Amino acid sequence: MAPAGKQVSASLVGVCFKSVILTGLVFLFYSWSQLISNSPAALFMETESTPAIATPPTELRRIQNTSKKEDNIRRVPEKDNKEALEPISSLLKPAQEEDDSIPAVADKENTCPGGIVFMMYATHHGRDDRFCRTLESVVRHRIPMNILGWGLKWEGLSQKLRGSLEAVMLLPQDCIVVFTDAYDVLYQEEAAKIKKKFLEFNKPLVFSAECGCWPHIIIDKDICWKKYPESPTPYRYLNSGQWIGYASAIAPVLLSAVAKTQGDMKANDQEIVADFYLSKKFDIVLDHNGAIFQALHRTDPPDLPFCNPWEHMALKNERWENILTHNTPSIFHFNGGGKAFHLKMEKKLWYRQSRSNTAEHISKIKETELLFEGNLITFNKICPSHVF
Repeated sequence: MAPAGKQVSASLVGVCFKSVILTGLVFLFYSWSQLISNSPAALFMETESTPAIATPPTELRRIQNTSKKEDNIRRVPEKDNKEALEPISSLLKPAQEEDDSIPAVADKENTCPGGIVFMMYATHHGRDDRFCRTLESVVRHRIPMNILGWGLKWEGLSQKLRGSLEAVMLLPQDCIVVFTDAYDVLYQEEAAKIKKKFLEFNKPLVFSAECGCWPHIIIDKDICWKKYPESPTPYRYLNSGQWIGYASAIAPVLLSAVAKTQGDMKANDQEIVADFYLSKKFDIVLDHNGAIFQALHRTDPPDLPFCNPWEHMALKNERWENILTHNTPSIFHFNGGGKAFHLKMEKKLWYRQSRSNTAEHISKIKETELLFEGNLITFNKICPSHVF
């Protein structure tokens, strides 16, 4: 056992180190917010002239591999990326919402094309093919996805807080950011439709809502039953696996969440953000009606009221609707027990039908590129054994 003096010294060093990191993060966020417009109206304006931050904070810069030279991997070109959009244009049904300003492939040179950016955090493929199923749904619906963290070592849930904070810090304040989990998600609507729905909320930041109250149900049930605000639907509780909001609104939430983890990568991100929601520290609203996000986790008494989202699902024109809330969700999250319905729901979607899986369709999907930590990589390179 180390002498008491050495233990105290080590403890003081640890405290000082955490204080320096926290102070640095606060200073970086303050500097970031001062570099761009201070006008409150600017946060809600649709503009393409708002500048992005030129240099990311050193402490939060992602590790990027720029030396690989493989046939299926290339850096995002500086020129206009329109040629990369062509391969998947024929894969889709006629979109209900068209917006030519939103590309189908993420473009690193233009930080917020079309005023909206899509992100998810994934360091690896996962233990099964669910990640590739997520990617297929992304490609089929022309979502310009940016996969954060690819190739990094997975250390814990709070890792995605840091990764998404770093990415958000590079964006204009009025950029709309969509973040989802990566391994249990399906998209069923295009980017323009999602953007339109968000603007209809007329709120700066929207998180997914679900039936479950994790992890508070195992910490203090009174939080779930008494402290959570009432909801117009059974989807009462915050789910941190899906959110959408302006960069200016989500940045302080992520910054505070990262600070609260105190460097513990295994800290529960959902607990942290839910506490922010309950304290009303930030202007967060929940998507109680599943307009954009639909979580599928089921709950049962006595811990929580009975809620089975699967019973609320109905297929209409090869898309899933929530017949309880009368909405067609854009993104499904098969969290917790909801994973049992992932494949069952996917196989009924339009793009899983035979007419959308000709040899030409499949070839074009395989050739489609997605942005992985700054590298454009083909779908086939990531998912060579994917079954269509």
